[in-house]
Amino acid sequence: ADLGLGGALDSAWLCLCGALVMFMHAGFAMLETGSCRAKNASNVLMKNLVNVCAGTLGWWSIGWALAYGEQHGNGFIGT
Repeated sequence: ADLGLGGALDSAWLCLCGALVMFMHAGFAMLETGSCRAKNASNVLMKNLVNVCAGTLGWWSIGWALAYGEQHGNGFIGT
C-alpha cells in the first residue's frame, strides 16, 4: 500500500531511531570497556556485539510484527 509522505516520514523516523540506538550501543560498549581490565576488553566488546546482533534478529523476527503488524488485525497486536 502506498502511504505517501506520511509513510515515508514514518520510515525515515524509524531508520533514524535505529541508527541512534546503534550509536547508543557503541557508546555503552566503550563505557563498559573503559571500566574493566585491559585483558577483558575484547570479551566485553564481543558481549556487546552479540547483544546487538541478538536484539536485531529478535526485532526482525518477532518485534516488528508485534509493533507494526497487520493494519486490520485484532486490535491487540499490531496497529
